[in-house]
Amino acid sequence: MAAELSSLSVASFLPALNPYIEKIRSFFFAVPATSVTLRDVQFVRGWNFQEELLAWRMLGLSGRLRGGKTSLAVALARWLYLNGHVRGIFANMPIDPSYIPVVRSCLNTVVLLDESWYFNDSRKSANKFEGYGAFFGKLGSYLISPSVHAPDKRTRPLLAWREWDRWALGMWQYKYENIAGDEGSFILRNFDATFDHYDHRFVPLDDGGILEVLMREINEIGGSVRPVLTHKDWKEYQSEQFHKRQATGAR
Repeated sequence: MAAELSSLSVASFLPALNPYIEKIRSFFFAVPATSVTLRDVQFVRGWNFQEELLAWRMLGLSGRLRGGKTSLAVALARWLYLNGHVRGIFANMPIDPSYIPVVRSCLNTVVLLDESWYFNDSRKSANKFEGYGAFFGKLGSYLISPSVHAPDKRTRPLLAWREWDRWALGMWQYKYENIAGDEGSFILRNFDATFDHYDHRFVPLDDGGILEVLMREINEIGGSVRPVLTHKDWKEYQSEQFHKRQATGAR
């Protein structure tokens, strides 16, 4: 019997343990998750953080290399989509469109700017604002910026990073804080469910056209108050703006 057990490879033995591992997880970590699960990904004690994201709309994800930044970004994008907050994702990296619809627009979308320090460096922000995240509240969109180095602080009023990981239990704990000084933590459970839905090794050489599209769409729906209030009455203005937003897809 001992000889037979020793001949079993680790690769063939571990899958047999998976059902038991899942039972142990469920027994010890049967805590409430948010109402929408990402297949088997769950945000445990995540409602406060998710409310912060909905309020601030721009999130920076920091931490070491391979530190769970992009995995959390994809999970959050999926959560926003499933809850009806956005119509899809616009990213500068490959995303599985069956997981989150991929769109080429910054209106009512999650904009995921991977390795954002490369395009939106905080050291340059004192002299020049690149424009990422501009008017995102009015556009109905969210900017998520995974980055080892710090991007422009104006694009990360909410910041999160992985505090610890428990690979055997399928859990990562993140800490977050906002510029008002509020902070907290949450757990991303079964995080590996996102792994097959984006390219881990992709190196983004550019922003995927995000800034170009953002500036164009701002110009399309923006305007000046001078001609608006001087030459038009209020109802006429409201009607024009309604049809303009309908045409561009803005809410």
